[in-house]
Amino acid sequence: MGGMAVFFGGGWYFGSFRKELLLFDSYVFAIAPFFLVIGIFIHWLARMQHRASYDPLLRVYNRSHCERILDEQTKVNTTPPFGIAIVDIDRFKNVNDRYGHRAGDEVLIQLARILTNEIVPDGIVCRYGGEEFVIFFPQHSTTKVKMMMELIRKKVKKTYVRIGKKRIKVTVSAGISHRRDKNQTLHEVFRIADRALYRAKKDGRDRIKYSRTE
Repeated sequence: MGGMAVFFGGGWYFGSFRKELLLFDSYVFAIAPFFLVIGIFIHWLARMQHRASYDPLLRVYNRSHCERILDEQTKVNTTPPFGIAIVDIDRFKNVNDRYGHRAGDEVLIQLARILTNEIVPDGIVCRYGGEEFVIFFPQHSTTKVKMMMELIRKKVKKTYVRIGKKRIKVTVSAGISHRRDKNQTLHEVFRIADRALYRAKKDGRDRIKYSRTE
């Protein structure tokens, strides 16, 4: 917009000189390539930033972006209450072994779609690695986060992924924790949420567990 303002401002200025049409034409040919180069450069920077922060398969944030949030180096509001949920697909290895990695990718894509539709814009979804997702909930209470995660668990359980004539059904487990004090690091909250996920797996999977921070 700034470039267009300069362009039209210059056109109005030079156009006022009726006899200086050659000067106006020179201005146009000089300024247009300049803005074209700037536009290409900005587009290139945006694509590099996108590639650095997003998972190309699932179209959610990747582990690198997740780590930046955990290190509090982004503009995300991490003041309490700030919830972290870690979601893991139950027995995902069995899906890959039985149906192949293409089927596994489809399961991941479907889960990422459900998480995105149900969480965004209330939360931030990241693929942390493999079949594990990390979700950040800025300024949401524990009760609301539990309700949202329980809704996701039920929706995943009812969803089938079609691969040819086969229908694949999976479940998810999740661990939740909350940052209640500014002195707590997000890494500490993350570790406690991870322990809650471990308990969910140990207690039979397909469930949500919450662990309170100290």
